[in-house]
Amino acid sequence: MSIWRLTIREISHRKLHFSLGLLSVTVAVAAYIAATILLRDKAQRDRQILANMQIQQKKEIADNHTQRKIRLEKQRTLLQAKVLELQTDLEKSFETKRNGLNDSLAARQKELENALTETQKRLRARLMEREKTVAEAGVALQDAMRKITKGLGFNILILPKDQDLNKFHLSGISTSVMPEALATKLANSKIVTINHLLPVITRRVKWTERDDMEVVLIGTRGEVPLAHRDPKKPLLDMVPKGTMIVGHVIG
Repeated sequence: MSIWRLTIREISHRKLHFSLGLLSVTVAVAAYIAATILLRDKAQRDRQILANMQIQQKKEIADNHTQRKIRLEKQRTLLQAKVLELQTDLEKSFETKRNGLNDSLAARQKELENALTETQKRLRARLMEREKTVAEAGVALQDAMRKITKGLGFNILILPKDQDLNKFHLSGISTSVMPEALATKLANSKIVTINHLLPVITRRVKWTERDDMEVVLIGTRGEVPLAHRDPKKPLLDMVPKGTMIVGHVIG
């Protein structure tokens, strides 16, 4: 369907709206044309009147040029005298007001400087108090975080490089081991973010005396002391030699 056919069908469907719109456009165009004609006629009459006035003014100027020149000369003399008098009065008044304004500004500036000094003192005192409060809160927060992380136990697990992570996540047991000397090397390093270091070895074994019950056996030498830290209370107590700790199921 073409745009013209669609337009004609829309007009035939909305005849009243189209008629009103067409009438509005026609009236607007007619009003615009009439206004343009009236304005053009008025402009022509104004130009004619202006031309007549210019001719009349030129005639009056030519007739009264001498008299107007004398009158203007007198008026100019009077105006110059008045201007000189007003200028003198204004200079005196301006000088007086300027002196008063300078004194007022100096006093106001001094007041503002004093107020600014007092405000700066109060702000410095408040800032120092806030800094002290923030510092105390920071210390309390660090201590609280230390206690919270300590309550969570060990939060980083270091596995051997060749450990299969999929098997580890499925079984929860590391199938590879690392040399124990690496724990000592890490303890003697300068990594200050390490607070506790516990090397362990874990295996799943079958207990033949208990119908091949599968148990998780964990062995550890205890926490390794850190070279750059003061001795701290271990998160886990070391199992005494020749003993073991068993779960409630086995027990």
